[in-house]
Amino acid sequence: MHEAQLRQLLDDEQAEPDISASQFLLKTLLWLPFCFTGWYFLAALFSFPAIWLSDLLLPLILPDVISGVEQHGYMADVVTNLNVQAANGRTGQFVFSFNALKYGYGFPLILAMMLATPYSLYNKLDDISYGLLVVVLAQAWGIVFEALSSLLLKTGNEITTQVHNLLPWAQNDFFINFTALGYQLGFLILPAVVPIAFWIMRHKGLLERLARKN
Repeated sequence: MHEAQLRQLLDDEQAEPDISASQFLLKTLLWLPFCFTGWYFLAALFSFPAIWLSDLLLPLILPDVISGVEQHGYMADVVTNLNVQAANGRTGQFVFSFNALKYGYGFPLILAMMLATPYSLYNKLDDISYGLLVVVLAQAWGIVFEALSSLLLKTGNEITTQVHNLLPWAQNDFFINFTALGYQLGFLILPAVVPIAFWIMRHKGLLERLARKN
């Protein structure tokens, strides 16, 4: 039975696709609204892995500054050990929030592409599993670097001075530039490019056959 399944998988991989490149693109576009709708209504569930991973990484990157990341739906709340003074003179713990969804739209994109791929259900599930893992890493990258850039580049002197007092190396030009670059990559490039690049890597043979069929 195992040999028969393996032979069937090899036959599926070598078989000519039953759709053209334009048909594949059309199927992807048709799947996108359904995938985006499901992703939006399950936003908290899809955001959980990346926020959880960020909660592990950020206290390691900025120890004594960030104590953790909490999830409220699709919002990431970065909890710091810093103090901020309000207009009435009272002080409190500095916590800031942002929308984690803007780094996670690779989920519906990669799901639509995988569902439109003319492969067996087994192969689709295999590709989707690895694809979702890659998208989680890309989303976590965006969350981590937004938190770093918010603390080091977007807040006022009151906050950045506290960060520099706790971690003098955080004002190093190389670290600051790397943070800015990482933020730009996480916001502008990775959410869209990672799903497409992953699909291409997993389906090079299919791309060649689609090109021949056209």
